[in-house]
Parts: sequence; structure tokens; C-alpha cells
Amino acid sequence: MRMNMRERLSQIGLWIRDLLFPPQCVGCGEALPPARPEEGIFCPVCRNQWEKDRTEARLSMGGVLPEALSVGGCSRHLCLTTYHPGRPQGVSERLIYYIKRNDDRKVFDYLANTAVPYLVEAFPDVPVDRIWFTYAPRRRWAVVCHGVDQSERLAKALARATGGTAVSVFKRHGGKEQKKLTAAQRKKNVAATFSLKEEYRDAVVGKTIVLVDDLLTTGATLGVCSTILASAGASEIVALTVARTVEREDPERQKKRKSRHKRWKKR
Repeated sequence: MRMNMRERLSQIGLWIRDLLFPPQCVGCGEALPPARPEEGIFCPVCRNQWEKDRTEARLSMGGVLPEALSVGGCSRHLCLTTYHPGRPQGVSERLIYYIKRNDDRKVFDYLANTAVPYLVEAFPDVPVDRIWFTYAPRRRWAVVCHGVDQSERLAKALARATGGTAVSVFKRHGGKEQKKLTAAQRKKNVAATFSLKEEYRDAVVGKTIVLVDDLLTTGATLGVCSTILASAGASEIVALTVARTVEREDPERQKKRKSRHKRWKKR
């Protein structure tokens, strides 16, 4: 009886919250039914596209592990969806844009709960509550501008969903913005950007660690971080990202698109 009363009060609280702050689909902005957590974060149309992208991501996970990850010591890469640079209006692309700019716990919890079956499958012999979840910290100015470190929030959401431990084991030393760099430049940039915090040098020995990030493009950041963890003695390292870039826009095409955009802004 007491449990039922708590559930009712919780439901009433959700209704009041959603009436004051109506929930919207992360993919298109359409209004969602209030107090309906089972509906998730997408409207029916966007959910269908999300499921298609998830199917594509599962197929891509069966392919070759990105070189940067395999060299770094990662045994697997898990991703929930695919990211197409030439499809800015896609559901998965908007989701990545959203979590980079919004500290929305409901969205991060949804992504974490979606990832739990992947983790159970990836670690058949390791209880998920013994996993450490860590991440490469976002640049300080980006956190100040947008109010969120999306990788940190996702790592903490995964820890809540699994009973595991979210830890911040890396120290960041500046670093340039990655999206404007080539693959070679990214690798050089992150190599001098991250280091292991002194208090975790012995603690990571023998640990099963999941490296969390929002998007894998070249794998430079996760590759360098996994190398650091492997050198420190971690027993197994798995990379987990919300999305994986499956196609990159041709440089010439990208140049033409930017030129058209500049002409349009002048009008």
C-alpha cells in the first residue's frame, strides 16, 4: 500500500512537472505526452528513425575496430546509433547536438538505459556493477559556454543504471577544438592534452573500464585515453559512445557547401 502511494505521488509530480515544462521530442521538438516515461525522448516518427540508426550501428559494430582504438588497447567499441555529417537534420545528429548543449538528466538516463544490454553482452563474465565508467573531460570554455560536459553526464548516468562507479581519472591540459583538425592533427593534439591523475595511478590496476564519449569520429581521443589506461595496468578497456561517424563529407563538397552558406548569409 505504501509503495502504491509513493508511485501515485511520483506520477502526480511528473504530471505537474510536465504541465509546467512540457516535454518535447529531442529529434524534432514536437510536444510529447506528459508523465509518460515509457514514451522515451522521441515522438513516434523520430523513434522509428532512431531505431533504424541503431540497427545500422549494430551492424557497424561487427566490423573492424577503428585503428586508433585497437592500437590504444580497447577490446571493443559499443555505440548506440550512427552519425552522418551530411545529414544535419537527422534524429541522431540532432540528439548529439542536443546533449552537447543541454544538461538534461532524462535524456542521459534514457541513453544509459539503452546501453545497459550492450554492456551485459560485452562483459558476460564481469558483473556490470564492478565496471568503472570514465571519460575524457571536455574543454573548460565549452563547459562554461554550454553548461554541460556531456561525456561526464553520460558516465554518471551509466553508473546509476548499472550500479557501477563513475570516476574522473583524466586531467586535461588545454587542447584545441577537435572538429576543425585532420585525423593526424587530432592524434597529435590529444596526445599532449590528457594525462592520468596521480591519485588513480595505482587504483586503475586490474580494473574493467568503459571509456565514455558522445561521438567517435577518428577515435583519436579515446585511443590516447585507452593507451594511458592500458599503460597504467587496467585489465580490460571498452569504448562506449552514443554515436559513431559512418561517413565523412568529401572535402571538396564541404568547401562548396560552406561557399553556398556564405553567399546565402550575404543576401
